[in-house]
Amino acid sequence: RELHHAASCLLLERRAMTRNANVLTSRATRNERPRAAPPAPSAPPLSSSQLRAFADALERLGYDVTSLLTGAGIRRTELDDPDTMIPSSACNALFTLACEQRHYPNLGAHLGAVTPIGAYPLLDYLVVTTDTVEGALHQLVRYFHLVNAPFRLAIADDGDIVRLVIHAANTFAAEYEASIVVHHLGEETERRLRPVCVNLQHE
Repeated sequence: RELHHAASCLLLERRAMTRNANVLTSRATRNERPRAAPPAPSAPPLSSSQLRAFADALERLGYDVTSLLTGAGIRRTELDDPDTMIPSSACNALFTLACEQRHYPNLGAHLGAVTPIGAYPLLDYLVVTTDTVEGALHQLVRYFHLVNAPFRLAIADDGDIVRLVIHAANTFAAEYEASIVVHHLGEETERRLRPVCVNLQHE
């Protein structure tokens, strides 16, 4: 089942987005409740950095992450090993337990909102060091595969309005990515970026 998520953004600022670049460089060089059906068994594993970003965001929202990781069969040390790949089933279990521990409507959107710039060091660096929001979106689409996420991005340029289209496997993934884009680019443009709308289409 495929979910299409279109986030439309206006006001493409002509300014450098490098405020957080130094932090990202140092990190890059150092090593309503989700309702979607679970992904197929063949779903690709997640990198430890992706799962660490989820775990850190859950912690910021007040979840007991230690018990969630234990219940999902994930060792905290695995999140610190850049070469570790976490089975998608373990990630699914983590979020299932999170929903049981504490109900948080639109969890994906809230996790994206509290995920700081730098959670994905290399990708974030490539995005925030561009000159414009439009350039940042193109960098995001071009290099998004670096985070091994289970969805793809595309840009639809309609002239005055640029749309970022997120083709995601489930509601959570679409909410999470759209939220990160809106909050991070908003922060980098000192809140001058004003999204026109976010449109969710569920199949």
